[in-house]
Amino acid sequence: MKFDSGFVPAPHEATVTEIFSEDEFVSAVFDERTLKVHRLNPGASAVWVMCDGQQPVVWIIDELVEVFGQDPAVVAATVDEALDLFWQ
Repeated sequence: MKFDSGFVPAPHEATVTEIFSEDEFVSAVFDERTLKVHRLNPGASAVWVMCDGQQPVVWIIDELVEVFGQDPAVVAATVDEALDLFWQ
């Protein structure tokens, strides 16, 4: 895991998030700094909305394991990959 389990991710204040489909949980993030829109798939969307600046990575992983019932190692790898993309 690249990100420490105690890391508390929060979106940059120059980003705006819009959820387009709650059924499929597809969202888009507009970054005002780059004027780019990033469309997130359901997995990345779930991670992104949990990056609220309040909860550490370990909490995000635990919540997603509970909701989706997947192997914790798989969820941790997915969260780490998403965070790596978000914080490039």
